[in-house]
Order: sequence, then C-alpha cells, then structure tokens
Amino acid sequence: MVSAPHLFRLIRSFSGNEKRYCKIFLLNNLPDSAEGNYVKLFDAVAKQKEYDEKHLRNTLRLKGFHVVKHELYKLLLRALGCYHREHSVQSRLHDMLRTIEILFERTMYDECDVLIRKAKKLASRHENQLMMLELLHWESNVMGAKEYAGVTGHYLNTLMEQKETIIKNYKLICAAQHIHDKLFQSQSGAIHAKTENAVSRLRKIMDFSLLKKELPFDARLHMNTSAYYYYRSTGDFQKAHQYIKQMTEIMQAHPHQLEDKQKKYIASIVNTSIALAELFRYDDALKTLETLKNISPKNSRTAVLIFSTASLLSLSILHITGEFEKAARLISAEIEKGLENFKGKIDNLRLVEFQFLIAYSYFGSGEYSRSIVWTNKIVNNTSKDFRMDLQISARLL
Repeated sequence: MVSAPHLFRLIRSFSGNEKRYCKIFLLNNLPDSAEGNYVKLFDAVAKQKEYDEKHLRNTLRLKGFHVVKHELYKLLLRALGCYHREHSVQSRLHDMLRTIEILFERTMYDECDVLIRKAKKLASRHENQLMMLELLHWESNVMGAKEYAGVTGHYLNTLMEQKETIIKNYKLICAAQHIHDKLFQSQSGAIHAKTENAVSRLRKIMDFSLLKKELPFDARLHMNTSAYYYYRSTGDFQKAHQYIKQMTEIMQAHPHQLEDKQKKYIASIVNTSIALAELFRYDDALKTLETLKNISPKNSRTAVLIFSTASLLSLSILHITGEFEKAARLISAEIEKGLENFKGKIDNLRLVEFQFLIAYSYFGSGEYSRSIVWTNKIVNNTSKDFRMDLQISARLL
C-alpha cells in the first residue's frame, strides 16, 4: 500500500494542465458509483498545503478510505502516463512496443513490420540502445512467425551485427555511468577533494582512456560530466570548464536529443557558468546564464527550474563581484515577478534561499528597509523545511 505522503507529494507536483487532465481521466475511467469518492479525495488533497489525513478522514468520511487512497495513487500515475505519452520519446517507443506485441498476438505480421521499422528509426535517431535491442528481438520473432519468407542468410548476419554493436554501445554507456556514479558517491556531496587521499581516490575511479574513445551520445554525456566533476574537485578549473563546455556543445549539436534531456542541458549550462565563475570570468558566467532564457521549457516544473537556477546563481555572482545595485535592479525587474508567477511552485528550501539572497542584495545596496522585509520572511518562517544556516544569517543581517 502506498503511504499517504506519496499521494500528497504526487498531487502537489502537478502543473495546472496535469491537474485538469487527471481529473478528467478520473471522471472518464471510473464507474459512477466510485467516481465521487476518488474525485472528492483528489480535490481535498490538492487543496492542502501540508498533508493532514485526520482532517481528510473526518471531513470526507469515505468508506474504505485507505483503499481509495491507494487506488487513487495508481490511477493518477496511469493518467500521468497517458498525459506525457506524446511528450516523451521513451513513452512513444514503449507505446509502439506494446502495439507491436498486440499485433503479433493477432498474427498481423505485416503491420508489425511496418511499426518495427518506424520505431527503429525513432530509437536510432535518439540512440536508445535498449529499445533498439528490443525492436530487433521483435523483428526476429516476426521473421520466425512468417517462416523466414524472403529472408537471406546475409540479412540474418546483419541483424546479429546490429545486436552486437548495440550491446557494445550499451556496455560503454553502463561503464561511463558507473564512473559518474562512483565519483559523485565517493565525495558524498563535497565540492572539493581536500586531501591527497581524496584526490587519489578520485583518480582511481576516473577512466581517462574512456574519454578518448568513440562513445555513444549518453556515454559522452556521462564522461564529460565526470571529467568536469573530477577536475573541479581537484582544483583544475580550466579543465573543468573545458569539459563542461564540451558537454554543452555536444547537446547543442544534437537538438533532437534535448527532447528527453532538457534538464541535463540546463544543468550543463548552469555548470558552465559555475566553471567560468571559478575562473573569475564573471561577466562570461552571467552571459552564459542568459542563454537559459532561450530555452522553451517542456512543462511548468522545467520553467521553475530555469528561473530558480538562473536567478539564484546570478545573484550569487553579483554578490561576489560586489555589484549589489545591479543585483537590486535584477530583483525589481525580473526576480520578484518570477516569484509571483511561480508562487506555490518553488519548494520552501529554495524559497528561503531566494529570500536571503534578496535581503543580502538590498543590504549591500543600502536599501535597509527593503532588506528587513525579506529577512523577516525567513525569521518568521514556521515551516518544518528550513535551513538553520539561513535562519541564523537572516537574524545576524
């Protein structure tokens, strides 16, 4: 059974469009006898700012509350799957595979062939190795069902070569991802390796030979991220910038890949800006952040991510350079409007960070009454999610 906070967090994560779609999905996919209970619970949870199950039980008085809660969670996940089907290459390929299986069971082999070719083209374009392997498997199944009519030995050998290439590429992706995961896990969130032992540990994990190989797209992303993190951790900011800049350029050269990797692209731009700041190239860092505004976000969560990361990092850089008046102008011109537009969509921890950086900007620019307004927002924050360091800093300010 799903725990209640999971249902609450899921509903709270919905954009306006997702919420409307899911409600319509419930109305269209439930019998009239059950529809009211599920919709009531959905609406009640959506209105809560903090989850309160006792209040829900007392006000809704639903029979079998626990079962309704569990089933609603499953229904909402199904609804989200339907909603995002056309927005994700991965989802479209999964749908194609399901359709191929259905057609195969109905002995509609020619139709299977047509859809397999179409799916292979899409999977190949996006270098989706696992889907390609699955599609080749179905291609072999269809050939067998058709008793290999018109199939030559040469074609079978070609299929086998394709499978071997895909397996080889997938092994490279796994190896690159393993290096990426080990590097980040070994540092336990620390940015810089502070001892020679820490540097030595990172050096043993990092496989520089893999960087020199011809790698599939996903493997290149993992290796460039790893190289950036390795060199940043060991204090070589020039090389760190070189590898994260390369990663951004790789993604820009493959715009069709950004459909399913928009967040990675945003992260690469943000990390490029951080690398430039660590090289004291602050103007270039701010210009790099400006490119985030050219991205068309896939959904409201991505829009919040772009606004939050660009704004917070811009303020931090302006504080480093002592340009508090410029920071104050940025707040008035863009950030306060963004905070209003995304009200309720920015998590509390990030919101408190915004409040402190805004307060600090106004303090630095000599606008003390405005600074007090924002420090009070932090001091008076009664949420369970808050950063003690910012609470203390706000009181000192």
